Amino acid sequence: MLYNATMRKFIETEDGKNWEIIFSEYEKMLEWFHSFMTDSTGERYKVEKSQGERLQEYKAQIKRMRIFLDFIGNPQDNFLSVHIAGTGGKGSTSMMIGKILEGMSARVGVHTSPFLQIPGEKFLINGQMIAPSKFVEVVQKLKISYEKFKKVYPDIDLKYAEIWVAFTYLYFGISNLNWAVIETGMGGRFDPTNILNPELSVITNINFDHVPQLGTTIPEIAWHKAGIIKPGKPIITGEDKEGALRVFREETERNESELYCFGSNFSWKLVSKGKIGAVIDVRAPYNNYEKILIPLLGVFQVENAALAIATVDIIAHKHNLQIDSSIINEQFQEINFPGRMEIIQNNPTVILDGAHNPQKMAALAKSMRELYPDKKYILICGMLGTKDSRSSIVHLLSQAEKVVISKPQVAGKPGMEARDLAKIVRETGYQGEIKICPEISLAITEVLEKADSEAIVLITGSLYMLGEAREYWIRTEDLLLQAEKHK
Repeated sequence: MLYNATMRKFIETEDGKNWEIIFSEYEKMLEWFHSFMTDSTGERYKVEKSQGERLQEYKAQIKRMRIFLDFIGNPQDNFLSVHIAGTGGKGSTSMMIGKILEGMSARVGVHTSPFLQIPGEKFLINGQMIAPSKFVEVVQKLKISYEKFKKVYPDIDLKYAEIWVAFTYLYFGISNLNWAVIETGMGGRFDPTNILNPELSVITNINFDHVPQLGTTIPEIAWHKAGIIKPGKPIITGEDKEGALRVFREETERNESELYCFGSNFSWKLVSKGKIGAVIDVRAPYNNYEKILIPLLGVFQVENAALAIATVDIIAHKHNLQIDSSIINEQFQEINFPGRMEIIQNNPTVILDGAHNPQKMAALAKSMRELYPDKKYILICGMLGTKDSRSSIVHLLSQAEKVVISKPQVAGKPGMEARDLAKIVRETGYQGEIKICPEISLAITEVLEKADSEAIVLITGSLYMLGEAREYWIRTEDLLLQAEKHK
């Protein structure tokens, strides 16, 4: 949300009344979305529910989505799609699949979740965020449709996440796309995105996250993710745990689909790695791809890239499309994924990464050890109250010379109090300095004022908090203006 005082200053230096109208309408449309948020404090996460109660809510959610999308003409059927679920790596894998498809197709949409600074990050077309004026235009269409819908179905109220998915499908559906890559929010089977009939389903991996909602065992969580598998359409996974694979095989058999697995159907080999990324060879189901440069930091991105390449290899085979290593390398050079091992400044080096569960923080810690084996970093961290903070942050502490604890400010989700996270850090046995600074902007300012040019600062935890942090370097207004200029 833009602040009016900042906006007035911004408008006066740009295009006067024209910009004032655009951004005023843009904010009104955002307020309309926020009106669907029934629990702005996130108190619902503190309410204990049985799995039966949750299942009933999930079924009601997917039913609402089906009814509404059918009412507005099922815009999600206007493009071919790839649907992606998994515990980690969904966003990066989605972006890479989208980029490769761009090299093979004219127009490709990519939906990821959540956004860091502005909602337009969630729905890209050929790498471009929606212009604020176009956003207003599409939301007005959606508003009119929803008002008509409520007259026919007065007892059905869409929720916040659901209306955003509806917007995405409407926007993509009227944009003459060839393909769309759609990332799930949470789970898969009952996720609001799961109204698609994708050409291919992708499950990155299975681990423990959203445990109260998805289950306490790997098979339980895998069951939710496997819900994106569709009749007669192939599924590919990077998972290798037998408990999850058994669930995938059962779901695949029920749907008479074809399952492609890491190891047996595709694999990758590291050729080299350095400070700018890694080079790999990929053995995909139908072809091999050599010397692929992945210009993203983080050991986990190699796995995501191999899965993305294998995914598009299947698509190319089944849809008679041309793909080779040169196309992949060319497209990968355009990848820019904010908040994932993102070096936002140098001297001192500041890295932003949205690791928010044990699996992701373990991968982040491994990446930091490989990139900076002989250096410690200043850790700035804040987490949501719904996450397993203790099992997560412990991975990063051995290389941290100082820990600064902040608190995410997120509408609809409870941020963990900074003092509570600081207590957890100390209970892990961490002996270094711990400082509490609940406001992330103040935490960054204080750290950078004292850090020397050789220091490394790692900001991580909640993806939502990274949006606040990123504002220190990149203004929301500048992102919106850039999107409008590329209209």
